[in-house]
Amino acid sequence: MIKKTVTIICLLSTLLLSAQVALDIDNSSLWVEGTSSLHNWKLKVDLDQIVITQSNVKNDTLSSLKFKIPVMALKAPKKLMKKQIRKALKATKFPMLEVAIDRFFVKNDGLFFDTATYTIAGFKKTLPIKCHYKMINKVQLLLSGTQKIQMTDFNMKPPSSMFGLMTAGNEVLVTFEFLINLENKNKEKIK
Repeated sequence: MIKKTVTIICLLSTLLLSAQVALDIDNSSLWVEGTSSLHNWKLKVDLDQIVITQSNVKNDTLSSLKFKIPVMALKAPKKLMKKQIRKALKATKFPMLEVAIDRFFVKNDGLFFDTATYTIAGFKKTLPIKCHYKMINKVQLLLSGTQKIQMTDFNMKPPSSMFGLMTAGNEVLVTFEFLINLENKNKEKIK
């Protein structure tokens, strides 16, 4: 009985500390770029489908951000490319890509992080990340940067088509700029 009560209290605490936030879509972007044996390619991600969750802790600083991106939000210019991407990302079994930043730290009165945990095609890995951070009037958070990802690090095989004549390179570059409207009750708590 005590274990169940403690578990319920922990779950309620987590729910109370987390809040879904809105992405300023007009001032945000997310691109995925790569190479293949035939040409370079670049995909835009549909930002309307991204879900962002934030958490705060007692120290009045942001403790975590979590991004959930549906694989279907990756917009390929050609139908075959879209099909190959979904196959490589194992979208039927794992329809969401996730990025979690949960190790923020304070330095020189600013808030920083240097790693993010990615869940891609059902495989989870923490990678170093190059990101710039800026608070705007304590109500918006601007995150911008790049992330190199090796498909094989996530147990994925680079997509190919035309009986192997066209094969994608193993490395992709993710470029992002997110302007995040922080949830109302937490705005004043973010440094």
